[in-house]
Amino acid sequence: MKVFFDTNVLLAAYLGSGLCDEVYEHCVARHQVLVSQQVLREMKAKLTGKFKRPGVEAERVLASIQAVALVLKDQAAKSKLCRDPEDDSILATALAAKADLLLSGDMDLLVLHPLKGMPILVPAAFWRFEAERA
Repeated sequence: MKVFFDTNVLLAAYLGSGLCDEVYEHCVARHQVLVSQQVLREMKAKLTGKFKRPGVEAERVLASIQAVALVLKDQAAKSKLCRDPEDDSILATALAAKADLLLSGDMDLLVLHPLKGMPILVPAAFWRFEAERA
């Protein structure tokens, strides 16, 4: 299964232990993890800005993601997909990659579930989604 991770889920996975970390590690071990270049840029900006992590730590985090995930080239949306225009590229990229699932905690994305057949779920809903696909 191809699972696209949004920035906020990746941040939660890397900054703490708990549900997001468990889902991320499970997906790394059993599925194909997808991220976009935009997600990685946002990760770096949040880590060094909001979370005040040193640049070298942010680079280490990005390198660890790149080592296990397929990093997708950003796709431009052909039409408005989301109420937050900055999320249109993330959605377009996940759709172009034919992701089986987009994991996010962003309400601007979650209200679109499903988008063109692609489920958009919070990490807490992942386990049920995966069980239903088995």
